[in-house]
Amino acid sequence: MFGDRVLIVLPVDKHPSAYVPCQILFALTTIVIFRAPLTVCLHVTEKTWLFFVSAVLGAAVNVSFGWILIPRWGIFGAVFAVGMTYFALACFQYIFVKRYVPDIHVPWRILMTVALGCTALLPALLLRNFVRNAHTLVLTMIACGVLTVIGYRLFRVIDIEILQLISQSRLPLKNTVLAILTTRSMREKATDSGSLNQEHMTPRI
Repeated sequence: MFGDRVLIVLPVDKHPSAYVPCQILFALTTIVIFRAPLTVCLHVTEKTWLFFVSAVLGAAVNVSFGWILIPRWGIFGAVFAVGMTYFALACFQYIFVKRYVPDIHVPWRILMTVALGCTALLPALLLRNFVRNAHTLVLTMIACGVLTVIGYRLFRVIDIEILQLISQSRLPLKNTVLAILTTRSMREKATDSGSLNQEHMTPRI
């Protein structure tokens, strides 16, 4: 969202022609995030040759689209070729997962909830013209952080199950993190649910 503004503010060599392509490429990396559960599922199979096959197929897609598009569209063609490679790899891995791990459950709902929570950052686009120096850049990043917290709380990105998992972990400052990213009602519900589960797990004598 602010890649071009950062390059303008910070003392680095300016390459205006690369601003937009870099932003598009960063946006396309969201495909990689949604592909992450598929990669984990393939690791479970312990079939390393599946990664080799998907890598070869992905390279073929990248080279093919690059050979066609780069001579015509230059750097934008290269970005589009990379995006198509990300998408193709996701499709290949999905096919492999359905074939070799048919009973696996991919948490698409959680991923979509996280994506929905990130939409709270869209109003930050209005701050683009506000970024003119290092100070305004820092203030804008703080505003983005606040919007992210609002999105996580509003769309309940951290549900009861994840909240209980974090609360039982050894993560530093976990209570502070949960207090920022979750509502009090959610924490109370998770505590009550955890207490009930503990009662069911305790043997009666």
